[in-house]
Amino acid sequence: LLALDGRQLTAALWRSVPPDPLPSNHPKNIVYTSGTSGHKPKGLVCDTGGYTAGVAFTMETVFDVRAGSDVIHVDADPSWVTGQSYGITGPLTTRACSVVVSGMRDDRLLLSRLPESFANIVRQLGVSLHVSSASFLKRLLRDPTQAEWLKQQQLYTRLRVAASCGEPLSPPLHKLGMKVLCRYYLNSYWASEHGSIILGHCFGNSDQPLRGDTRMWSMPWVDAAVWIPTGRKPSGRKGYREVEPQARSQLDIGSQKGRLVCKRPWPSMARTVWGDGQRIGSPEWVGNLELYRQTYWATFDNEDGEPAMALDLFDWSQCWSDGSFSVLGSAREAMRLGDIKVSAVEIETTILAASPSFLDCVAVSMAIDGLTQAVAFVVLRENDEMTELLSAQAKKQVHIDLGESCVPAFLVQVSALPRTHNSKVMRNVVQQMLLDSSGDVHELVSEIANPSCLLELKAAIDEWRFVQMRPVIDERI
Repeated sequence: LLALDGRQLTAALWRSVPPDPLPSNHPKNIVYTSGTSGHKPKGLVCDTGGYTAGVAFTMETVFDVRAGSDVIHVDADPSWVTGQSYGITGPLTTRACSVVVSGMRDDRLLLSRLPESFANIVRQLGVSLHVSSASFLKRLLRDPTQAEWLKQQQLYTRLRVAASCGEPLSPPLHKLGMKVLCRYYLNSYWASEHGSIILGHCFGNSDQPLRGDTRMWSMPWVDAAVWIPTGRKPSGRKGYREVEPQARSQLDIGSQKGRLVCKRPWPSMARTVWGDGQRIGSPEWVGNLELYRQTYWATFDNEDGEPAMALDLFDWSQCWSDGSFSVLGSAREAMRLGDIKVSAVEIETTILAASPSFLDCVAVSMAIDGLTQAVAFVVLRENDEMTELLSAQAKKQVHIDLGESCVPAFLVQVSALPRTHNSKVMRNVVQQMLLDSSGDVHELVSEIANPSCLLELKAAIDEWRFVQMRPVIDERI
């Protein structure tokens, strides 16, 4: 076999293990969701035809994959949708080589050598395409000297396309990725329910300029829109109003914020929720289709009272005059602070932009002195400490960009934040630990890729509580 060239080896493998013909709607894989979208984790079923075609098309449209020569590195577990789609299915269907690396997640012994390890992978294995979450970039840049070292490696001469996915990317990190990793470092959006990228950049499309501002365009086969809920209609269904982007002749300002929805189905999306396994393979099998419809395909009424269905994952978004979209995080994680409704991501992005010392951030809310206020947990660069000056700098930036009521009451320093196996930050865990003094999140531990950080997070919260309660205790004494 080793003496055969690529075509001969492929032909030999096909003859020795003939592929089974399957109908296009036959289940291909079951991808379990992480629960970070607010829905209870469940097994989403992707089909053989539509899912595979959608992933293959985005490999060509977004990554400009070159069959037989490209090598892709995906920093995601193959059991999750990012690793499954672009680490396995995508390369197999487009004849690209896929690099799977273990031991690059939350091992503190490896973090200091992560830039060197990543650079060696790119150089030695000829990686030309790369996919990871924004947290991968944050891990690479824990130390500012590492960022400079990585820039000197000129990986952008080898990496042709790189994409961030899994969590909202901030503009500072987007620009940094373009500067340090790959000049064509793009933002993309999708979730397990989507199957493949639905917002991103079509490679080489001059109408979709890559500026490091995190904006994305919908794929040609996806009908995306921003809807603003308008309350219940007489029919009992939720009302909505579709947001229109500002006219091109006006200033480049974003639209009113609303929910990002997909108005029509597309081939690669998940088709149902796993269920009724006894009838799998029969024409009658549809899984738990009713649960799938109730969970994701909500029925709305438009302003004329006409019903309309849309895939709604409760993600907060806005659209722009050039037809692009910005995704701001989950609407379930939006906070009502005073008279302002703001997403957690907006506060986090603003804090990260306030100083290069801030590497990662999670914003949650709680009642303090009778008012709902934000509390931010931040990860700082190596050897940096949270000082009053640094805290004031972050609060000032939030006040300028978002308003006084959005300013976090406190910034709490930690060394790491809980993330899923797909690198999504788990704000729900931080929120629960902040509100529950027992810190009991045992039901969520299996979903956390770095559970060791929970002990330190609980210790930081306990210390913060003690410091806040000390004036009350002293007064009673």
